[in-house]
Amino acid sequence: MKFISHKILKSAVLLAALGSFATCCAETQQPSGYAISGAALSAIEEDNRAKENYLVIDVRSAEEYAAGHIKHAINIPLGELESRLDEINAYKDRNVVLYCNTGNRSGKALDLLKQKGFSMLMNAPGVKQYDYELYRVGSINAEGFLKIANEPNV
Repeated sequence: MKFISHKILKSAVLLAALGSFATCCAETQQPSGYAISGAALSAIEEDNRAKENYLVIDVRSAEEYAAGHIKHAINIPLGELESRLDEINAYKDRNVVLYCNTGNRSGKALDLLKQKGFSMLMNAPGVKQYDYELYRVGSINAEGFLKIANEPNV
């Protein structure tokens, strides 16, 4: 009799511990639609290990992106997002951060991705709301590349 009551007690303690663990883990996952601060996004982008856990999408136009974007961000304009979902489907259960100029387009993008089954979405302040370090990507032709490549300080 004593053996059975000890077994029941151990089972109850084990179940309670597992329940607490499950609750704890569930609370650490960010719900879809979580707001991330500009400072947090900047810190992630500067940390080579942390940035590997996030897909950052700039939903502004290609021209706005070219004028300056957050480091490591890819550009998928809001108007193209639904038709380009195949490019990002691998991130349905991973951290996806969206941003634009003011949060309006990125909020719409967040709603669209949420409807399409993305579960770890974050909306960051826009580039007009937070002082991000922005990067510009230019283009160069083969002749220009060869000229630069032959310079001794490159």
